[in-house]
Amino acid sequence: MATHRVSFHGLLTPDTSGNVFWQPSSILDTNDLAPSVPVLIFKDTATLDTAVATVQVPKNYIGTAKIFLRYKTTVTTGNTLWTVDYRAIAEAETGDPSTWQESLAGTATAVPGTTNLLKDISFTLTSANLAVDDTMLIRIGRNGAGADTVAASLQLVDAVLEYLDA
Repeated sequence: MATHRVSFHGLLTPDTSGNVFWQPSSILDTNDLAPSVPVLIFKDTATLDTAVATVQVPKNYIGTAKIFLRYKTTVTTGNTLWTVDYRAIAEAETGDPSTWQESLAGTATAVPGTTNLLKDISFTLTSANLAVDDTMLIRIGRNGAGADTVAASLQLVDAVLEYLDA
């Protein structure tokens, strides 16, 4: 049994609010070692701002599904409220669902006291909701209406589906 991680960061599509958008990391970074690396910006707002993606559940999936978000910010204090919603859709099920299968929320210390340090937050999914070859609709959100006290944009650096194989 091995643990696998599949990044879906580059597949995320921002919502239509204008508060979530792609930009090169050089816009907010100082050193510009890799200036064209894309980050998904979640602006500091008092609303739920989101991005969505679809990911196919891998052939070797057996369970223990998690979603990891890796992010950074330019401020040194505050908490952030991230959300993850998903629905797994099997062949012959509707590709136009009306509800999420599971909705998860997690509050994390936004930064460990220094600007631009990477921070992870994980969400444990109900593994039985997923099956090999399902198409997962995944929505990642920053909920500024909740316990989010970070007075700056958050830069999503990666979003990953983690799972165990046989």
